[in-house]
Amino acid sequence: MNLKGMCTKGIIIGLGFGLLAACQTTTPSKPDPVYISHTAPAVAGKPTISGLTDLGSLPQNLGNTPSTAFADERFSPGEWVMLKGKNLAVNSLHIDDQTVPVDLYYGQNPLFKIPVGLNPTKLHNIVIDNGQGKAASTFKSSHYIVATDTDGKQRHLIRTNPDDRGSIEEDWIDLASEAERPLFTLFSADSSYLFTVNIASRVEEDTDKEANAYVMEVRVFHAAAPDAPALLKQFEVVVDSSPIDVTISANNQIVLLGKRSFTVIDASDPLAMVERQRVQLPAGGEEKTTFVDVIYFADDQRLAFLETYSNRIFVYDTASLSPLADVNVLPEKSIALGVDLEPDPKDSNSFWALMGPNYRLTGSGLVKQYKTLMGKDIPADKRGVHQLVHYSFGESGLVETKRHELDSDYAAYFAQADNNGDLLITATKLQFLTTDLEGKKTTEVLKMTKKLVWDALSFGRVIKVDRDSGAMETVSSGVGIYYDLEWVPGIGQVFSLLKFGPSFSFPYITPSWGVGIASTGTYAKRKMNKYAVFPPYSVGDIEYQD
Repeated sequence: MNLKGMCTKGIIIGLGFGLLAACQTTTPSKPDPVYISHTAPAVAGKPTISGLTDLGSLPQNLGNTPSTAFADERFSPGEWVMLKGKNLAVNSLHIDDQTVPVDLYYGQNPLFKIPVGLNPTKLHNIVIDNGQGKAASTFKSSHYIVATDTDGKQRHLIRTNPDDRGSIEEDWIDLASEAERPLFTLFSADSSYLFTVNIASRVEEDTDKEANAYVMEVRVFHAAAPDAPALLKQFEVVVDSSPIDVTISANNQIVLLGKRSFTVIDASDPLAMVERQRVQLPAGGEEKTTFVDVIYFADDQRLAFLETYSNRIFVYDTASLSPLADVNVLPEKSIALGVDLEPDPKDSNSFWALMGPNYRLTGSGLVKQYKTLMGKDIPADKRGVHQLVHYSFGESGLVETKRHELDSDYAAYFAQADNNGDLLITATKLQFLTTDLEGKKTTEVLKMTKKLVWDALSFGRVIKVDRDSGAMETVSSGVGIYYDLEWVPGIGQVFSLLKFGPSFSFPYITPSWGVGIASTGTYAKRKMNKYAVFPPYSVGDIEYQD
């Protein structure tokens, strides 16, 4: 019997009650669609976690559905993650020793951002407590180390992985640059975005040739995109003098430092950056002015600038961008000895100043002047120093609290604090930097280079300085120029370098640009012009995705 036909035609004669009931059944309704919301699901028992899905670091907007297009099972700082399971309604969870807020849900599944500050060599514990019980899971985080080869117009992206040797992946990602000179790399405060800062073009030149204005290209990348960071936006800004350094605050205010000025970029919305203000810095030395470093400190309420020719530090307010205080670190000296600044991770109101001959950014004239430091009968005001000076800022302005003497046989480049607040400093044997190889016989040069270069224990090195006692310890050494550095938890110091090999022609040394990693060794990536062994140096920037 064709029941369907009978029902559609209304023919129900003689079929009885059972057939009538069958004809009255309806198609089940579809469940309401689920979107991202602030509404926490109901809790009906103890929580259970069945898995984690990474979603990339782009915003997760209310009313949308989470996209898994960026899922690659690499959990990066700043990346959104969807926690799957049951009874997971909470307003926070714990990852290792950090409390992570939760205010977005996709149905039963909470969404949260991976925090910064995780150790890339460890397996991380995630714990959730809904009031009726606890649930736990684990994951590994993946962090970028970015090494910029300025002259090679390329950035090398190195990924961490706790399962690989030294927690460093063997395959590196190359990020080529079309800019005139790629200079710096930054990560946003939450590590969601990667910024590259490059010279696009020169604008103009003033009469004394010290204040060239430059158009700077800032590129914004999605840091958690699969395979490699994905370009999202490009922005141009002008700095009114030669670009020297860059730094970023916890609310994504970028300060781009030039030799005589700085430009502030509001990157609170990384996809809609705005040039906030350009500021001219005060004159430094009697003949020249070159600011060499800038840092945020005092909970990002203050900026500190170091001018090398006058050896002065200037403090600015970050809200008004006006000067508050300044100090001469070496009032008895008349030569350029300012090198680097480094915030004190143990005290937000304090920082360190690295003082000594500056071979980072000097011209040939200053290099020649530094060579005289090794001579005899040098006037006191022109004798070099090698010091690490600690300052604290308060109602009385800048106050010196410590001064450590460093090894006078080495010229320092950069300082970086480790997790204990001790200082790591890259340095090179001063005798090599001040030895004139020009005009000497081949046999003399060979003897000198053999003596200076192939003593791997004392030529290039990273020195660890105890913050309290000033005691020094060599933690890395080798044949080359060890330059910019970062400290990576569980891995140690990572630095850009010029790695030296032998050559049969003057200056009998072949440099290669490369990277040194404490946990795995040094890597020569690109051969360079042999004269790159002589200062001044432009080896490149190192940045770590915390």
